[in-house]
Amino acid sequence: MFLLKKRYWLTITLLLTTFLVAKNFPAAWVIYGVQKAAPGLQVSGVNGSLWEGQADYSQWVDRGHTLPLGKLKWRLNGLSILRLNPCLNFSTSISGQTLKGDVCYSLLSGKAVARDVDVNLPISRVAPYFSVDLNGEVDIYIQKATWHNQGLGETELSLLWQRASLFNGNQWLALGNIQGRAKDDANGGLSTQWNHVEDAQQAASPVELDVSVSITQLTQPKPVLNVSGFITPGASNSSSRSALNQMLQFIGEPMGDGSYRINISE
Repeated sequence: MFLLKKRYWLTITLLLTTFLVAKNFPAAWVIYGVQKAAPGLQVSGVNGSLWEGQADYSQWVDRGHTLPLGKLKWRLNGLSILRLNPCLNFSTSISGQTLKGDVCYSLLSGKAVARDVDVNLPISRVAPYFSVDLNGEVDIYIQKATWHNQGLGETELSLLWQRASLFNGNQWLALGNIQGRAKDDANGGLSTQWNHVEDAQQAASPVELDVSVSITQLTQPKPVLNVSGFITPGASNSSSRSALNQMLQFIGEPMGDGSYRINISE
């Protein structure tokens, strides 16, 4: 009994000592750890402590493109450090854009896991990553996303692209509202399903689509993209419909019912 009590108090003493020492660690330690797991993150104006801090400005840089994130705040789960799996509750904000959720990083396996992440931003801010001009607002909910050296692991997310539009080089083509669901595949990539969403404020959707998109080799400089499914121009104005049909003729096969079969691999 005495031995059990002694072990109990030694454990409590160790936890308190760890907390008292670690609470004085600077916030820069958190940033250092995060950047080791995610080298694309850049920050400035860091202040606070290991447990709770902020950066005046942050951005994500990857493949020559920059996504501004704005002010970054975080709070560290102290017990997660003892499990060698530090977890942060974080948020970023900049004009017209917010991102918040939880992320953990395993010091043993090198695996990062994000949970319950909410993202709202203009799609134009991420369009350069796809080398295309897009417009509209995107709401993303990441239930879980796992990342390791081989690519994505267990991942599930959903998104809604509102007032979607695409620039074809001459004019903006309205696409209505589009929803998507994504999950990981067996090859460390991402598999998504896209559909249009009926809008009560519009008599008909500008486009109807039932398209699957898979992205593999995410850790490579140029991931592999595969697109398959059907796209049907809706009852939009004649100019937009004509332009959309012309574009679809280049990338799809007309099916005779107004729809186009899409099958792209690159």
